[in-house]
Amino acid sequence: ETAEVVASTVGNFAHPDDPGMNDFGEVLLRSENAQGYVRVDWYTPQGLPTWGDGRLFILGTQGYIELRKYVDVEGRPGTNHLFWVNDEGTHYEQLDGVPLTYYDHVVADVRDRTHTAAPQEHTFEVMRLALTAQAQATRRGHLS
Repeated sequence: ETAEVVASTVGNFAHPDDPGMNDFGEVLLRSENAQGYVRVDWYTPQGLPTWGDGRLFILGTQGYIELRKYVDVEGRPGTNHLFWVNDEGTHYEQLDGVPLTYYDHVVADVRDRTHTAAPQEHTFEVMRLALTAQAQATRRGHLS
């Protein structure tokens, strides 16, 4: 399946002394069946007890999932905090210790010329979307 880049932006808002740095990026994607929004930034508050705050949100018509990769802002120890909300209520699971096999599969695919992590066509489509988003991105802030 394919998607289109609806809008994209790159910016430098917090590092005016480094005008070549993109400290912010976002892209809005659309397909026949879904819409998606991706944002990346380098804005970690000094009060956060880790180097960054990786977050993943998946929103659906009957609930949502949130993964907090490095820290639970409520203070629970560990990493990989999974929250989800659906018609039955709110839920939490701590996922430390769950094996992360995707990147091992990617390495094996390159080495063995297989397609276990993701089909090659999918990888090419994702890269096409990323390159399109970068090429058409609106530039904001202190970029050179």
